[in-house]
Amino acid sequence: MFLRRWLPVAVMLLLIFHPAIAQASQLITNGYFTDGLNGWRVASRLAKVKAEVAGNRGPGSVKLELMGGRLRGEASISQDIPVKLSPGSKASISFSWRKNWLGAAPAEQSAVIQIIQPDGKAVDVWSDKVASSADTWHSTTVDVANAIGKEGNYAIRLAANFENGAGAGAGNQVSFDDVSFSVPTISSEPRTTILAPTGLTTLSGSNQVVAGVTNDDATVSKVELAFRREGDGYYWNGNSWSLSESWVPAKIITGQGTKGATWSYNWPLPTSDGEKFKLLASAEDAAGNREWSRSIDLKVDTVAPTGAIYINDAASYTRSRQVKIDNQVTGASQMRFSIDGGLSWSKWRQFAQSVEMELPAGDGSKVVTGEFRDDVGNTFKVSDNIALDTTPPVTRMTFPPPGASKVKPSSTIGAVFYEEMNGATFKNDGTESGSTFYVKQGSAWMPGSVIYDDGTRTAKFIPASPLAEGTMYTAYLTGVEDAAGNRLAANYSWSFTTAGSSKLSLSSVITKASGGKISDGSGLIELTIPPEAVGFDVTVSLTEVKEEEAPKTTGLTRFSGVYKLGPDSIKLLKQALLRVKYQPVEGVDESIIRVFVYDKEAQQWTVAPSRLDVTANTASTSADKAILFTVAARADSEPPTTTILNPTGSTVLSGKTQAIVGAATDDFSVSRVEVAIVRLKDGFYWNGNSWSASESWVAARIINGRGTKSASWSYNWPLPIADGRNYRILARSIDGGGNREQNPAAAYVEMAGK
Repeated sequence: MFLRRWLPVAVMLLLIFHPAIAQASQLITNGYFTDGLNGWRVASRLAKVKAEVAGNRGPGSVKLELMGGRLRGEASISQDIPVKLSPGSKASISFSWRKNWLGAAPAEQSAVIQIIQPDGKAVDVWSDKVASSADTWHSTTVDVANAIGKEGNYAIRLAANFENGAGAGAGNQVSFDDVSFSVPTISSEPRTTILAPTGLTTLSGSNQVVAGVTNDDATVSKVELAFRREGDGYYWNGNSWSLSESWVPAKIITGQGTKGATWSYNWPLPTSDGEKFKLLASAEDAAGNREWSRSIDLKVDTVAPTGAIYINDAASYTRSRQVKIDNQVTGASQMRFSIDGGLSWSKWRQFAQSVEMELPAGDGSKVVTGEFRDDVGNTFKVSDNIALDTTPPVTRMTFPPPGASKVKPSSTIGAVFYEEMNGATFKNDGTESGSTFYVKQGSAWMPGSVIYDDGTRTAKFIPASPLAEGTMYTAYLTGVEDAAGNRLAANYSWSFTTAGSSKLSLSSVITKASGGKISDGSGLIELTIPPEAVGFDVTVSLTEVKEEEAPKTTGLTRFSGVYKLGPDSIKLLKQALLRVKYQPVEGVDESIIRVFVYDKEAQQWTVAPSRLDVTANTASTSADKAILFTVAARADSEPPTTTILNPTGSTVLSGKTQAIVGAATDDFSVSRVEVAIVRLKDGFYWNGNSWSASESWVAARIINGRGTKSASWSYNWPLPIADGRNYRILARSIDGGGNREQNPAAAYVEMAGK
């Protein structure tokens, strides 16, 4: 085994002959030392052994030297002869040599070649003890048959002994080159060639099939392989790595017991990032002749790149489709990217630390996936996401509401937004030019401070002192930005009046025969009572209830004052028509506004059947008794969620139409559902009639559950004939509070036969 382990890479195919054939075969071809000293054992005492760049007839020789005055030392290199020799074998050694000395003539300068016999005894077969500084190459052949006296394994040793003179810079040198050992009568052995992998290959993946061929003059019996890890010298034993030298059997595929055989071995590749390995192969024939091993050098790289990518320095939002991808990935040589969940990819390009790219059109969450690979094909995928927001921010509600009266002087003033805002843009420095959120009473500046809460998306103006009673104030929002950097489309302001202002109190005599009407003359509030609605003539009133006296409207957003119809004892025989003007609020879906009536027994506000005139901003309801009422909407800050039930992802569509079906849920009510269909080959949107470059959403039909917490919906899509193969379907819903779903549901489909 030791012989196979120390085989130099430079040894080529060896032809070994039967004893009857008197023909020489070179057994050691370290002739030019092109593999350095690989395969040779080095021994020295004071002297040094090193490989030289230049040789006798070509590159590479070995030099034994001793440098320094009055020094004495010796050096040698040795190598096993890879076959057993019999007594009397006719063997010879051919070699080239030269000597040189520097500075002063040496006391001793000798070169010697020895044969190491099986018992370890060294026999000199050639020597030269003449001191020389000629530095001239000599070629010599010596017969070593006399040194082969017994059966066994032999070795060859090249050595030198030195004793330097006393001169400055004294030195001695002996060089050897073109060394070969020949013997004419040895037994035949198999001859193996490794076909795959080839030398210096870098392997990757989970397994590597090692394959080759072996030939023999008689029959091939078996083939064995050794895998040596060069970093620590460990061997693969078929299950694990061991310090002991190990050989594993290859599988004979064809030619078992014949002169020519093919073989293979499935090597489970170790986890490695470019570590070096040596692969050795050795065969044996039926007569027991063992081949001197063949070897190749390999590298194994089964470790994929690793790391992360970041869009715009890991920002949460962007208002530009052009973004920068920072690639904090190690071990990659190439990269490519996908912006559609891996359905399509950019071309592979050389790895770079950053790259510019364009996100798909349309606001919402965008995912960029990067795939990275190293030089041998190990791949790694990683994603990052960012929200594209190109839409100016909108206030969801303000408090107090626009036009509100009876506002408590201790109230906080603020605005709630639909999306995350940049809190740093809410400022109040005491000047109108330097502030973005401020309050004025007429032209008078209201001192105060501003805070913004990320969790509730709420900006508040906190007055430095309580507001004055019975006074109108105006709040201003100017130049604030959302988290993506989009500014308000226009400056916004709203007004309200604190408690203590004039109170609405209207009354009129209603006659039994004619009925009557109560109105403030400006359309703010109006009550029409039909004839025969009262049993006798009666005075009816409409009064605005003081804020501190009004029932709590928890869970409601009010758009009018709280009013009382009196007297308490009135009961109308026919229903009267009540109209109340409300104050619209920017960004609120007016379809959710209702008239709420207070149930004294249950002590809660309930919805009354009502109708809206969104043009005149009035709400109407029927009344048949004395009631407390207001115009309000349920508070709902959470958007709905949508699910696409059919088609599912990666569905292949065919036919003329496809029903897109889904479900939507909300904490309060689902108002409507929209669908977007994107053609992936060019990013165009289906607008209901044709394909358009502009982002388009088409209305789905609410099948059932409109205005409830759970609704089902559908959209009948006329399938395109030849407009591309892959499409992305998006669906989003809007609740009764105007909340729009920010992360639409998505499904990817494919057209059959496109």
